[in-house]
Amino acid sequence: MAKILIVRLGAMGDVLHALPAVTGIRTALPDATIGWLVEERWSELLTALGRKASPNIVSRQKPLVNLIHTVDTKRWRQRFNRPAATAEILGALKRVRKVEYDVALDFQGAIKSAFSSKLAGASMIAGFADPRESAARFSIRKKLRAPATT
Repeated sequence: MAKILIVRLGAMGDVLHALPAVTGIRTALPDATIGWLVEERWSELLTALGRKASPNIVSRQKPLVNLIHTVDTKRWRQRFNRPAATAEILGALKRVRKVEYDVALDFQGAIKSAFSSKLAGASMIAGFADPRESAARFSIRKKLRAPATT
């Protein structure tokens, strides 16, 4: 069974724009374990009832993903040099790495999503060939072309 990590941390619109692609992945791979790495403040967008549901199953409350991994990069940047922040960052990364994802899909194409994808420990990282921030290319092993729009 495939284990896929969606990395789309950012703004509400960014998360919402990734939902159709994740819906397609869920339809194509109904038995896959799909996790989503998302900013804590947007995690409720991934649950139907606006609350965190059981982490290991797809349900009416969480119809697309099995696991929601939350981060708070803004808080971490503000408190980066404090031991508690370091422990929180390492704990979050440990929980993501524990799943042992086969692939991380970087839908954001930003430096912070590239670092997050890399630190997640997935066997392969896929992302757009032309990411939003060119420095994000360092982590991408499988480059995907976005379809042409009219």
